[in-house]
Amino acid sequence: YFSDSNGILYAVNHDGTLKWSNNEKEGQNPLPFFSIAISPDGNTLYLPALDKTLNAFDAQSGLLKWEIPTGHQLVTTPLVDSDGNIYFVNLDSTGFRMRSVCPDGTVRWTSDQEIFYNVNFHMDGDGNLYAIGKDKNMLSFDYQGKLRWMAPYLGDVWKNTIIGDNDGVIYFAFGYGQVHSFDQDDKLQFVWTLSGLPDWLEIGAISADSRLYSSGRYQFYCIE
Repeated sequence: YFSDSNGILYAVNHDGTLKWSNNEKEGQNPLPFFSIAISPDGNTLYLPALDKTLNAFDAQSGLLKWEIPTGHQLVTTPLVDSDGNIYFVNLDSTGFRMRSVCPDGTVRWTSDQEIFYNVNFHMDGDGNLYAIGKDKNMLSFDYQGKLRWMAPYLGDVWKNTIIGDNDGVIYFAFGYGQVHSFDQDDKLQFVWTLSGLPDWLEIGAISADSRLYSSGRYQFYCIE
């Protein structure tokens, strides 16, 4: 599944043949270049569009199932949990908030804390959610959207992704060449600093043996 620069959404079979295409968002409101999230049963695709909506498409037919307003142009990938609930950044009169909707698009809850709009969320194995607050600190919410803890200001933030390991330890890159790690009680585990990095450090992935892979613009790093 992918979209092109004109906003047409495509599905391609495993042998490379076209399964379907959908141009409902073509033209003035194309779909942006961000990853597509998929429901746990594989039947629904979720992705933002430039008309400030979050869209759900039927994966088998390509038809639009629903769209809901987000108040701004989403620049991060929606998060979907194992129950099929969706999480994204919503903008209203109170600012940017984390919002959760059910698989049918109805609202479950909206966070009472403002968040930074440019960072992908993370959910751990217990259903706790992690986001960056408007004051550039780490926030943790429970499955019902209630704030669990808030870390102090840690540094500048750019578009990035929060990730976690099997023990619930959270990792995120703040500023130029710094990776911060938190445990489940908001305690800072370590700060890893790479001096002289000419550009932002991007968090990539973590392996089963707890090796963290990150990249700069021209470099790739493995942190044990």
